[in-house]
Amino acid sequence: MEKSKTIIYLIVTGVVISLAYTAWSFIGQQPDKKKYKEYQPVTATITDKLAGRVSRYGAKPTRYHVVFKTKDGKEHFASNIELGANMNPGDTVTVYYNPTNPEDEVVPRLP
Repeated sequence: MEKSKTIIYLIVTGVVISLAYTAWSFIGQQPDKKKYKEYQPVTATITDKLAGRVSRYGAKPTRYHVVFKTKDGKEHFASNIELGANMNPGDTVTVYYNPTNPEDEVVPRLP
């Protein structure tokens, strides 16, 4: 009887530790949504398509340089943006930027 209680205790402890670790890992991998809370959509024009890269682990997504105008009319440049689609220079795309600091990270979609 004592042996079965010990085994049940060990199993329950292992399950609780596993669930806690899984929850902690999931929360740690979530993007910081507060960071992107103020981001605004803007239409950007692709200025340059960077060469595709291939590593020993496979092909990497193509990256682009884009130019966009903020609401105050100033033009800003963002580089190395992964858009997830095959686009060419001159194409337009919607990106999201931080209006308080337009030089901050520009993202193609909000998390």
